[in-house]
Amino acid sequence: MNHKDKINVTWVTTGLGTGGAEMMLCAFIAASHASRFRHSVISLTAGGKYVAPLAGLGVNVCSLGMTPGRPSLSALFQLARAMRTTKPDVIAGWMYHGNLAALLGKWLAFQRAPLIWNVRQSLDSLKNEKPGSAAVIRLCARLSPFASAISYNSRASARHHEIAGYRKEKTVLIPNGFDLAKFVPASEARIALRAELGLPPETTLVGRFGRFAPMKDHANFIRAAAIVSEASPKTHFIMVGTGIDGENKELSAQISSLNLQQRIHLLGERQDIPQLTAGLDVACSSSAFGEGCPNVVGEAMACGVPCAVTDVGDSAWLAGDCGRVVPARDSTALAHAIHNLLRMPEIARHELGMASRQHIAQNFSLDSVIDRFTQLLTSHTGPANPHTTTKPCAA
Repeated sequence: MNHKDKINVTWVTTGLGTGGAEMMLCAFIAASHASRFRHSVISLTAGGKYVAPLAGLGVNVCSLGMTPGRPSLSALFQLARAMRTTKPDVIAGWMYHGNLAALLGKWLAFQRAPLIWNVRQSLDSLKNEKPGSAAVIRLCARLSPFASAISYNSRASARHHEIAGYRKEKTVLIPNGFDLAKFVPASEARIALRAELGLPPETTLVGRFGRFAPMKDHANFIRAAAIVSEASPKTHFIMVGTGIDGENKELSAQISSLNLQQRIHLLGERQDIPQLTAGLDVACSSSAFGEGCPNVVGEAMACGVPCAVTDVGDSAWLAGDCGRVVPARDSTALAHAIHNLLRMPEIARHELGMASRQHIAQNFSLDSVIDRFTQLLTSHTGPANPHTTTKPCAA
């Protein structure tokens, strides 16, 4: 398609750092930038791991450099100037602060393009949110009539936000999607991971991936690991993500208090997540709140790894009949779920893993999600302006 015929989409996102929400945005842009759309991304905060990959695709990325929690008038005017430069056919907010900024930028830049909001988490209670984020969520509920559509990545998220005042008639459900070519079962990954950790090949491994944050409830996983360790002395546990390393004093203290220093391996932020995931026997999501459609669960299932998850967001929907689902903040129940999967005969656990991958392929493939986002964007705009071009960020 000639670039003049493409639809210009300007995304306004809270940031481009590590996280499942950021990853999903970049996956869609990467898959569609060369075909139907020309994407521009305005990030409220500076830097992030996805800035370089997006720029490498030819995507115009503009970072406003705002300090989290400290909005400024100058940044808003930079946002408006950047939005006028991109001349969007569609404006799309991404995450709470990005959604609010997208609306304010649209108004300040006098843009008539339709606005689509994208909410990437569930909302069990505003008490779980930081005061500033809670204020933004409340304000967005009042302003939601100005959005043409609001997409949610989980049914729980849509339900929670509609209760909070987001307009129900705007709701569009688009779950996270998973790359079945990238996340695959791999026996060699099992061998490599145990070799890296200096463990015998027969060691069973349980993994909890995700950045260090209250919503992820790593303490719940550690307590469950202590219970599993007593019943399964050959089982080790790995934790991966931003802030998950020996420098994290809070995490290290929790592990030491249960004498698990030799059983839990903190690997920090890694770039080889598909290989690490495929090396597991069981994957776990221990979150207490806030999850929408957790990527770590879908990625593990795509790798043929059975999952034990807490019933937060749409984790249960994602796991389907292939995983074990327990209440949040119940370490004993989580431990029993993990142990139940570990006790299965190896061939039965393998079959469950393959059923997990098939469940993802049928219901949560990345291709199907890209199709849904494409339909959402194209259904809220007419033909692209043949005279529209995307210039470098003017901010």
